[in-house]
Amino acid sequence: MLQFSLSVTHVLLKNRRVFLILSIDPAFMALSASVFYSITLIFFRRGLEYGSPFVAILFINTFVCVTGFVFSLQTETIPEISMHALFWFVVTGIVGFGIGHLIALIGIQKIGVNRSAPITSVTPIWSVLFAVFFLNEKPNFYVCLGTFLIAAGVWTLSVKKKQEEVSNEDLKSGLIYSLTASILFSIMPVFLKYAYSYQPTPFFGMSVAFGTGAIAVYLTRPILPKDSIRKTEKLGFQLFAIAAFFNIFASIFMWHSMHKGDISVIIPVSRLNTLWVLILSFFFLKKVETLTLRVVLGALIVLVGGMLVIIFRF
Repeated sequence: MLQFSLSVTHVLLKNRRVFLILSIDPAFMALSASVFYSITLIFFRRGLEYGSPFVAILFINTFVCVTGFVFSLQTETIPEISMHALFWFVVTGIVGFGIGHLIALIGIQKIGVNRSAPITSVTPIWSVLFAVFFLNEKPNFYVCLGTFLIAAGVWTLSVKKKQEEVSNEDLKSGLIYSLTASILFSIMPVFLKYAYSYQPTPFFGMSVAFGTGAIAVYLTRPILPKDSIRKTEKLGFQLFAIAAFFNIFASIFMWHSMHKGDISVIIPVSRLNTLWVLILSFFFLKKVETLTLRVVLGALIVLVGGMLVIIFRF
C-alpha cells in the first residue's frame, strides 16, 4: 500500500503543472471533486463484491494520508505547525473518516441501504445550516433553493419501492444511526474551516485527517458488523487501489475548494456525484436501474439545483 501511494505521488510531482488547476474557482473544484469521487464510488462498489468495506476504507484513507503528506512536504511551506490547526484536522478525521463511516455502516447494517440512503441525502441542507450558524456564511436565496433541490433530487434517486423487512427496534436505531452519520458528515467541513483559519495547508490537513480516520477505523474493528470485515480477495485489493487513485484527485479538489470557498456552496455542488454515478454506472457497469420517471425526475432536479448553486453563488 505504501509503495503504491509513493509511486503515484512521484508521478504527479514530476509534472507540477497538474497543480495549476487548483487556481480555478472553488465551485468548479468542488464540481471536479464530485466527478472524481463518483469514479471512486464505481470502483469502490465493484470492489465490495470481492472484499470488505473495512479494508476498502482503511486502504483509501491510508493512501490519501501518505499522498497528502508527501505533497505537503513538496508544495507547502510550514514554518511551525499550529497546534490549534492540528487539533481541528484530527477532529475532522475522527468525525468524518472515523466515527462517521462507522455509524453509517452500522445504520446500513440495521435498516439496509434503501432506507439509509434517503436519510443521508439531506447532508447538503445540514451543511448550509451549519455554515450559516457556525461560520456566519450568508448564502443567497438561489443557493438555498439549489441546495434544497439537490437534496430533494438525491432523495428521489435514493428511494426504492422494495424495502427489506426489519424489526421495529432495528428500524428505530438504524434511522438514528443514519441521521447521526448525515449530521457528522455535514459538521465536518466546519471543523476543517476552523483548522484553515489557523493554518491554510490543505495537503497537510488531508494527511492528518485521513491518517486519523484510518486509525479510528482500525480501532473500531472489534465493534464493526461481521460482514464489513470479511476476507478481501486479490481482485478486491486491485479495485480498491484504483478507487484510492481517483479518490486522491477528489480529495485534492475538495480540500482546496473548502479552503478557498464557502461551505454553503461547496458541499451542495459536491453532492452532484450522485448524478455522475448514475451516468457512469450506465456506461461502464451496465447495471443501472430501469430508466423510470423517478430516475429522470431525480436526475433533472439534481442538475437544476447544481446549476442554481454554481451560477448564482455570488
